[in-house]
Amino acid sequence: MVGSALFLALRARCPRCRNGPLYDGVLKIVDHCAVCGCDLSQHDSGDGPAAFSILITGGLALIVVVWMETNFMPSLWVYGMVLVPLIVIISLLSIRFFKAFLVISRYRYPSDEGAHERQ
Repeated sequence: MVGSALFLALRARCPRCRNGPLYDGVLKIVDHCAVCGCDLSQHDSGDGPAAFSILITGGLALIVVVWMETNFMPSLWVYGMVLVPLIVIISLLSIRFFKAFLVISRYRYPSDEGAHERQ
């Protein structure tokens, strides 16, 4: 079940019909699926995607810093030239995935009873 949620998050598709787009733009979740009409407005991801993105990006940046320091010992400007683009790219790519994954997970496993009946 988690594997299919990961696959849907990578494709950014509706959790109900698996065909409609999940996003309206870069990071705005659609209110209703264009294909099946599923109401996605109540499935908010909150601050979770940003937190996951920050933690993972920070961990990867730390690994790169330690690797660079132990192998090359570069000056500070090299860190800036390598790490700033790396951090920006990883953050932008990962936040979209995590947001989709949390919306899909919240749809599949609602925290309150009767969430699927309201749709």
